Amino acid sequence: MLRVRCSAETASTATGCDASVLLASKGNQKAEKDGPPNASLHAFYVIDNAKKAVEALCPGVVSCADISVADTVPQSFSQIGLSLEYLVALSGVHTLGFAHCSSFQNRIRNFNASLDIDPSLQPSFAASLRSVCPVHNKAKNAGTTLDSTTTTFDNVFYKLLLRGKSIFSSDQAPLTTPETKALVSKFASSQQEFDKAFVKSMIKMSSITTGGQEIRLDCRVVR
Repeated sequence: MLRVRCSAETASTATGCDASVLLASKGNQKAEKDGPPNASLHAFYVIDNAKKAVEALCPGVVSCADISVADTVPQSFSQIGLSLEYLVALSGVHTLGFAHCSSFQNRIRNFNASLDIDPSLQPSFAASLRSVCPVHNKAKNAGTTLDSTTTTFDNVFYKLLLRGKSIFSSDQAPLTTPETKALVSKFASSQQEFDKAFVKSMIKMSSITTGGQEIRLDCRVVR
């Protein structure tokens, strides 16, 4: 079970709204959440529930951005004092979620000048992705879940990653160096190690100051 430590934090950006993807549409103002890439994503309720649970333990402390950690790159992490372990652990949030075909189309067709399919993808998995995302796809919400246990926060993401069954190119990146691949293997073999590293990463993230503080009680609206 993941445990939360109530430490003061600030995770909003200096130039944008904290976790803007979680905001709901209002009147004629269409939110990012309802844009084409996210319109059929039903996992936002998981973030809403997590925020409610955290607010019950730590009122007004943990921001919406910390609840919905975004993708990043090793260079950005190192600049703010975060290790590769934090990067690999936080990528585990992709154990939840859904990806539209447009998000991974480049891996299953016309990958480069000489290869049609990304060679890091397991062939039968690539074939299954091509079947749900045909060339002349007309299904607005066509796509796939990010791992096979769609509503459970677990380490299956890492197990599938080692088998060539990642959805995004960014997820595949940790397998390109021995150090990060070893971390993927560690998290794939132990749910406990993943949980421990993820909690440490979230606590570390919560201590980083990147802009003015904005702690919204409801991630769906601007207070």
